[in-house]
Formats: sequence, structure tokens, C-alpha cells
Amino acid sequence: MGYLRLSWQSGTVTGLALAALILAAGGCAPTTTLPRAVDLEPIAPMAALPARSREQTLELFDIIQQQYTSLAATAGSAAATARQTLQMLATLDPALLDDRRRSQLLLLLFRGGLDQHYWLPASALRRHPQWGLWRSQLAGAEQRQLDLLEAQYLFAIGALGDGLQLLLDDVDSLTAERANLIWNRLNATSSAQLEQFDGVSTALRQLAQLALQLRAREGDYSAQQRTLTEWLNAHSRHPLAQLRPDYLIALQGAQASTASVAVVLSRDAASTPASRALTDGLLARYYQLSRGQTLPQLQFYHLDNDSAFSDLYRQLRGQGVTRVIGPLRRSQLDQLLDELEREQAPPEGNTAAISELLNELPAPRQRRAATPLADALLPTLVLNESSRSAAQSAAYSELIKLPLAVEHELDQLLQRAAARNAQRVLLLAPDAGWGARGARWLQSRWQQRGGVIEVVYYASAERDFTPLLQAPLALDESRQRSLQLQRLTGLELSTRPRRRQDIDLVIVLAQPQQGRQIRPALEFNFAAEIPVLATSHIYSGEPRFNRDLAGIEFPASLWQLTTAPQPESAADLDATLTQQLAALGADALTATLREAQLGRVTAPLYGRTGILLAEPDGYRRNGLWHRITSTGVVEINAATIDQQWAQQRAASGR
Repeated sequence: MGYLRLSWQSGTVTGLALAALILAAGGCAPTTTLPRAVDLEPIAPMAALPARSREQTLELFDIIQQQYTSLAATAGSAAATARQTLQMLATLDPALLDDRRRSQLLLLLFRGGLDQHYWLPASALRRHPQWGLWRSQLAGAEQRQLDLLEAQYLFAIGALGDGLQLLLDDVDSLTAERANLIWNRLNATSSAQLEQFDGVSTALRQLAQLALQLRAREGDYSAQQRTLTEWLNAHSRHPLAQLRPDYLIALQGAQASTASVAVVLSRDAASTPASRALTDGLLARYYQLSRGQTLPQLQFYHLDNDSAFSDLYRQLRGQGVTRVIGPLRRSQLDQLLDELEREQAPPEGNTAAISELLNELPAPRQRRAATPLADALLPTLVLNESSRSAAQSAAYSELIKLPLAVEHELDQLLQRAAARNAQRVLLLAPDAGWGARGARWLQSRWQQRGGVIEVVYYASAERDFTPLLQAPLALDESRQRSLQLQRLTGLELSTRPRRRQDIDLVIVLAQPQQGRQIRPALEFNFAAEIPVLATSHIYSGEPRFNRDLAGIEFPASLWQLTTAPQPESAADLDATLTQQLAALGADALTATLREAQLGRVTAPLYGRTGILLAEPDGYRRNGLWHRITSTGVVEINAATIDQQWAQQRAASGR
């Protein structure tokens, strides 16, 4: 095999039929400073519910509830219909239902809102004059369910402190599930927001301070242990000192690990710049963490295209390696999966006849068999997504994914669009590369949700976006109408083109050089007031771009918000990609050290590429939402903004 080793120490009714049934029964109802989560309920007045009799309401509830339950368990177009069915459930007056059905309705509207990213029905319920009474009438188990759902609803609309307080207040109902939810929500929150917790209980402030202290010591788990011990001694009566989240339990039992870690990268010339950037970030983090502790030895392996992973893993085990970081290249990850798949495949041909023939031959001299790759496999943090099927990738629990996948950011954009109750989205994307791939992914997912999306592709050399935007904004049609009116009247009229008014959101996939042209083009085309969301590619931190990008909101990676010196970019990589890969290297080391000492914990990891949320097969990155201003970026409470937008949209009848 070819590799180079180096060491480094230290059954249903259709939606249309339901709508017709409801109409027949009575009609349909229409960076440093964070804004505090405000009381959102008074923004939009509660819509009047349709006039129906008690009998009609009971009958409709049974029909719609059955329809929603069946749709909510499906995907694709049925999931979009589930959202419409949820809206139909919200037109029912809870006061006309019996206690059993009303309890079901309350839980359905909260649970369905969380599933569909649609919070208006839950908001309307909480504004109802009888909300407190209905809540108090729930049975104990149902009330605990509603507490949990309502807390998650409060998280979703940006009222983090209120949601956490709701869970902490009911100490008698505190469970391991709730303790984990409280701790994980705190650790998925920015440091700036945790530092500004005010108006909350002493218990919540104490917990936020612990989260901040442990975050500052991430990667040094002996230091985290000492911090936790001091906190437990000082706050022994705290609810989460009595019933500790899984992370704190794992931290108390953590043992330092000094077994070697292998870093597996590609040797080919095309991969060298990316491998170097990742290695620079990993080693910088290694040096930083080694100042206060003894870290495992790092062993670097550079693979050739013909290298066999079975040989590599047997070699690693023989050298005492217990964990692996890499590969970075997608093709090498595919090769690893293919080797594992080939081992599982049955031999071709008539296996029964072959076995019978072998039984007649004399027994061969015993020879030690090579260890199969599946048995030699070590816990491996792979740094890319495979092009193989999701089932094939998830079949091996030793493989843990930490990719720089643009889909993670696109999913955040989709969640915000859904929370705004947006319907029509305008997407601008490059016609090749990551942007084109991301545009196809986003278009497919938004259409599955029942939304409408128009995609405008642009070439990498594009510098004037004004003509490209005129057709999707229907300005050409507006000008044609003006010319036709002048021909009909014979008068020279002074007119202003009018753009289409049904575009709820613009999503931009672009680097700063293109992005700075798009925002002014929207303003020129009378679309300055349409909200614009983008991926983190839009922001480089260069002040010369800020004015033209001002107002755009994006999920920032933490490396974009730091003033620390950034790694020098290679000639073959742009500066942004160099920094992304360096941040990925740092996070890969931190995640590997954490798993080696604490195991697979669910608490989010506050990393340089973003907040890393643990999933069964790896990590999903979440950025922190920021808005670009003329002087830089400012962190925003995106959930609060989206809820306000959705309520204003509902109040206007859209």
C-alpha cells in the first residue's frame, strides 16, 4: 500500500375535500448586542373563528384529526398537505369541544406547529381568554406533555429564557429528558446571549454561567471536571445538580486518554492545499490545548489513490491508534464504504456446488486469515459526505460524519422561511459548483413543503444582476403594460414599473464579490424591502463589502466572528475556503478528544465551524444568525424576527 506516516506529539379525506367540508360547515378563518425576546402575542389580533355549532365542530375535529395524524407520518407532498390540515384544525373553536377532544387539540396544535415550523395556531391558543383554564384542566401526563411542547414552542419563537424557565419551575416534573433538553438548549445558544440573560431566575442564571465556564474550557476535560465540581459544591440544591444532564454525568466520569490519534489525508497534488489548510487548523488547536494538559500523540498518514483501507486500519491497530480523523476527500470516503460493502457481498456463482466440491478436497494447511476491514475499523471522524446511499453510510457506527456540507446551512434557511409562513421564494445561485448543487437541493426541499420557488442562475463572471432580476420580479411585464397604455391613449405617460408583490423572501447563494452586486440590484428593481437570507459564503469580514451587503442575514460560523489571525491561504484555495478548512481541522480535533473521554454525548459542541449538534451518524452544523451592517455584523434573534413577520403577514391576510 502507499502511505506516508508522520508523528506529532504533545385512509383519508383529501385536502380539497376537507376544505370544502369546512366551508360547508361554516367557512374558513383567514455580534455583541442582542435584542431581547419580546412578548410576541399582542402583535396580531386573534382572528375570529368561524361560526359553527357544537355538533359540527365535534364532527369536523374527528375527521381532520384523523387526516392530520395520517399525513404527519408521511413525507413529500403529503407533508405539505399536513401543514394545510394543521391550519384547518386551528379554525376549530376549542370551547365547543369536550374535554377529551380539547386536550387532543391543544397537544396537536403545539406538536404540529413544531413539526411543520408553523407557530401561529399555538400563538392564537395562548392568547385565548380561556387558555389558563384549559391548561389547568389537563390530566397530569397531558399537562407534562404540554409543558414540554410549550417550552419548545417558546424556544422556536426566540423566547429562550421563558422556555427554560417553564421547564425549571416545575421541579416535581423534572426528568432526565427535561434536564438534557435544558442543558442542550443552553449549549446551542451563543455566548453573547448567555451573557445577557436577565429577567430570569437565579437558578437559570447559575446554569448559564456554568455553560459559559465549561465552554471556555472545551477540549480540556480535566479543567471542565474541576469547574463542575466547584459549581456542584456551590449550588448543591440546584435542580440540575440533583438530576444531572447526561453531559455532566459523562464529564464526572471522564478519564484522560493518551492513546494515539491518526489523521488520514490524501497525498495527491490536487488535495494538498486543502489538506494543508486543515492540518494548520488542527495543529493550531493542538498547540492551544496542549498548554494545560498532555494530549494524545498525532500520527499523520497520507494515502495514495491505490491505498487499501483494510491494510491501513490493520496497521493503525498494530501501532496502538484508537481513533482516526479523516479522510477529507469524498472519493476516499466512498472507497472506504465500497471496501466495507464488498466484504459483506456474497460470492458470485453456484455457492452450493462450490461448497460440495471443496468438501471433497483434502483440508489445506491452516493459514492465519487477514482481519476483515469491518473488524479492524476504528472510531473514525470522516470529514465529508459520501456520494453513496444514506443507508450505506449509516450502516457502520464507527464512522462519524463532520462535513462542511452546505446543506446544513440551507436547512437553516428553509426553517426560517417556514417559520415566516413564506410561500414564494426567489433564489439566486451560481450555475455551477456548490451553489448549483445547493440550489437543486433547496428547490426540491421547498417544493416538498408545498412552497413555490423560482431559481435564477448566474455565471461566475456576472457583475450586473439588474437585468437578471427584472423577469422574476415581473418588471418587464409592468413596462409592457405601460407601453401598451401609452399606445392606447396616445399620451406620453410618466410611469414607474411595479414589481410583483407575492415574493416573500430572497435567498442568495454567493461569494461576497457577487453578493455585493445583488443587494443594490434588488434596490434598483424596487425590491429593497424583501428580506434577504444567504449562506455564510456571503461574508468574508472585509469592510469594503459591508455597505453593499448591509441588511442580509446569514448563519455565521464562529471563525467569521473572531479577530484572531487567520491562516495564510494557499495559491490554489480562496481565503474563505482556507479558513473554513482550518476551522474544520480545529473542530475535528476537539470532537475527537471529547468522544475519546466522554463518549457520544448529545450536548452541542460550540465549535469554530458553528454549533455542532450531535446526531446518530455524526454532527450537523448550525450557524449563529447575524445581520450585515455597514460596520460589520450584529447577532440577531432570528426566531423572534420570523415570528413577528409571520404574525404581521397573517394580520394582513396573506
